[in-house]
Amino acid sequence: MGSDGLFDNLFDKDILSIVRQRHTLPFEPQKISDELARRANRISRSKTNVNCPFQEKAMGEGLYYQGGKADDISVIVAVVQD
Repeated sequence: MGSDGLFDNLFDKDILSIVRQRHTLPFEPQKISDELARRANRISRSKTNVNCPFQEKAMGEGLYYQGGKADDISVIVAVVQD
């Protein structure tokens, strides 16, 4: 689960890739959450031409926009067990 600050700066495929890379035993949700927030934060501060969802949407609307979107970033990774 994440805020728009996560999803405006990271594509779903990138989020999934990070989760898969970090999904080792023992499963540590905090480490995954920290990594997702760190990467989204890095992109959000970028003023160069990065490939992120917000920039892609802006350009698709005919707006010139470079970089990520500065925003609050919240990430929750949970383990659901039966």
